[in-house]
Amino acid sequence: MQLRLRFITFAITVGFLMASGFVLAGENRLLLAGQVMLQHNLAVFDSPANAQHQTLQKIKRDTEQVFDVMKRNDVLVLELESALKVDAAKGASASLGREKDSDFFHEIERSAIVNLLQNKSRLARHPVLFAGANNHVSDNGAAGIEGLIALFEELKVPLAGIGLQDQAAAPHFLTIQHQGQDVQKFALVAFATDKVKLEAKKDALGVNVLSMMSGEKKGIKSEDEQRIMQSIASAHNQQSSVVAYHHNHHWSQEKVNQAGGVEQWRIDFARRCIDRGADVYFAHGEPRLQGIEIYQGKPIFYGLGNFVFQTRKVNFYQSEVWESVLVELVYADPQLNDKNALRQITSIKLIPLILNEHGADDVYFETRGLPALAKGAQAKNILVRLQMMSQAYGTQIEIDDSNPQASVGMIHIRR
Repeated sequence: MQLRLRFITFAITVGFLMASGFVLAGENRLLLAGQVMLQHNLAVFDSPANAQHQTLQKIKRDTEQVFDVMKRNDVLVLELESALKVDAAKGASASLGREKDSDFFHEIERSAIVNLLQNKSRLARHPVLFAGANNHVSDNGAAGIEGLIALFEELKVPLAGIGLQDQAAAPHFLTIQHQGQDVQKFALVAFATDKVKLEAKKDALGVNVLSMMSGEKKGIKSEDEQRIMQSIASAHNQQSSVVAYHHNHHWSQEKVNQAGGVEQWRIDFARRCIDRGADVYFAHGEPRLQGIEIYQGKPIFYGLGNFVFQTRKVNFYQSEVWESVLVELVYADPQLNDKNALRQITSIKLIPLILNEHGADDVYFETRGLPALAKGAQAKNILVRLQMMSQAYGTQIEIDDSNPQASVGMIHIRR
């Protein structure tokens, strides 16, 4: 009888709260991925001329399965590793960041970005934050940066880390709807280290930089760190769940194809980001996975490698470059009347990916470097490698291979 009365009381309370405008929120998920080095329009998959192209259609199905997994999350945080293509007149008048005949020149047409963000098989109408701070966004000079900012504003997608200095340094916010209410707000602060051709200044478009000093005074440039930390603290004070994104090319190995470790300066800096209010730190730069640390209950992803890797380089990169993971962060349930961001991440799911190193004939580069869900031994090997790298930070990754076709890694965060 007492149990029944308690249940009736609970039901009345819930009914009252819902009638008063409050909602019961369920699980809340944020997804992170490797760098999006997209250079070709995914519309190639939708062309009637390619409807019978079996290899191309298989790559399409594999890629769309990945997008389906991504879209089960409430919010996506991605990074675009390409410059916007500009017309010849603007290109001629711009100070180009990179020679166009270089294999490391990366540009993307406007239509390709529109297709990615508006095609229903990809990311149409899904809440997403993009980071633009990297060493390739300026490959087409200031004109490319200006055009990219304008395009993302037109598409109403936040793009962090580029622009004039105040704009590039500022946190970019995203508020999502849950059952008709604004219940969760996310902020992204983005910055890049080394190989940046155009640095954001008060009167010049560029990238929000975290510069390293050379010579006797080695270390991080203090004014850069102060600017970034102020943005993180500002977003934290606005009750947002803060994601700090770092595109880093300051490493000890001489060549991009050589595997390197995480240097102590970056470990220290990532932890300071958490101390100042970031809820997540994640990085790209070296194009391969690196370890995961849980610091003060907050995740640090030292390198998520690639999500899309459409490079012109063939038979150059090591096999690890074509392996990655999707990261699903599960947040604690909010209070019934809490419209602010959540800061408590309770668990992390790691979903292994394999990137297609060899594209389809006739459309080789258009279909190369796109992701598919890794399966079987391949998936297990990716997770084991990430497990071993993360042990150095005391992080325990449990591998669930009860379904051999869908092995996943799990990290549980104690509250």
